[in-house]
Amino acid sequence: MKLSEGKYVLNTVEEKEPRTYLKESQYDMPLDGFAKADVDLVEVTVLEGENPYTLRQKLAKRIERRGLAIKASVSNGKLYLERAE
Repeated sequence: MKLSEGKYVLNTVEEKEPRTYLKESQYDMPLDGFAKADVDLVEVTVLEGENPYTLRQKLAKRIERRGLAIKASVSNGKLYLERAE
């Protein structure tokens, strides 16, 4: 059934289509590098103009989506990746 009003057409649906995500992200490379490294803690150098807190949020979301045993944290304005136990 179509519901029209001005410029828009509304179509009734049974359910939403599932959201699709990009298969790879710009954050995968540093996460993969850390996952393969034989270290438990690294400091991530944040480039100029990047906020370490914002980058931590983005990395944490990507870590969660991928199910990695890594934790991203910020201490004294420095971003760290560490192995989660």
